[in-house]
Amino acid sequence: MPDSIERKPGGQPGATLYECPIVMHEDKVCGRPLYGGARCLMHSDNLNKDAEAFNGEIERILETAGEGIADFTRFVFPEVDYSNRTFAARCIFSGAKFTQKAVFFHATFTEGAYFTGVTFTQDAYFSEATFSQKADFAAAKFTQKAVFGKVEFIQKASFIMATFAQDVHFGNATFIEDALFIKAEFGQDAYFSEATFTKNAYFLHATFSQSAYFNPATFGRRADFTRARFVGNVEFRETVFRKDQDGIGPVFFEAQFEKPETVS
Repeated sequence: MPDSIERKPGGQPGATLYECPIVMHEDKVCGRPLYGGARCLMHSDNLNKDAEAFNGEIERILETAGEGIADFTRFVFPEVDYSNRTFAARCIFSGAKFTQKAVFFHATFTEGAYFTGVTFTQDAYFSEATFSQKADFAAAKFTQKAVFGKVEFIQKASFIMATFAQDVHFGNATFIEDALFIKAEFGQDAYFSEATFTKNAYFLHATFSQSAYFNPATFGRRADFTRARFVGNVEFRETVFRKDQDGIGPVFFEAQFEKPETVS
């Protein structure tokens, strides 16, 4: 391992003058050696930093964690490709930043995956990924295209207050437990075509600034669009909503359709 990232394990009560002071999961201080500035290699925002050494440290963290916690809190990632990768650890990406394309195609997260407050500055691909435990993207920022086609969320999926600046694709995605898109912001087209929501789907206060496609999606239980705002075209053609003796169908209480003539 290069000398630049040999360090004492994180979790020190405080960092010395020559150690990275970034606070990580459970308030543990990073403690890695500084890398040409006030931060370590993993937290450095230098776009030309040593990608090989960075990826080597990622592998070390995952190997050490096993099925425990892999802490990537506030890491600044170069371009990464984790296609077909199985993450056995509970992965904490909270506050991290992906400076280049982030590829998680067909990845499997066997424990929880926490992308809370993460910023994706380029395209993010999670197509055909599997989240066996909770998938938390609350307050995540997707500044470019976000692709979640054919993703399987086996436990709760949270996109509360997530921001999608460009197109987002959830086509053919499967949500086994509750799907939370409360206060999510969709800046461009949002595709949920043929998505399956087995349990409750909450889009309360969500904003769809361009077109929203839910044709033909399937909602097994509550489909709640309370106070959601639809600015552009909206398509629910052939969408299946719950229809049983409980009389629970889609909820559009105080939802705003700014172009009602474009609603299908």
